[in-house]
Amino acid sequence: MALVFGPLLEENIWRALLLSNGAPSTFLRWPISGTLSLLAAAILTVAVVLSARRALPRRRPALRGSPRTR
Repeated sequence: MALVFGPLLEENIWRALLLSNGAPSTFLRWPISGTLSLLAAAILTVAVVLSARRALPRRRPALRGSPRTR
């Protein structure tokens, strides 16, 4: 779907920016576009946070009184 709708979406974003003289606030003027923009930002933020959590090594609690075996 992204391959089909990507170029069309990009063209329409450029068109909207040209009509608004380059003001990105035109995408937040209507409540539905603001809501969708915030939803997209939230989804991207959650994806980045979850990816970062998986990439970081997890700490194991140290065993007291016994040497570490590995």
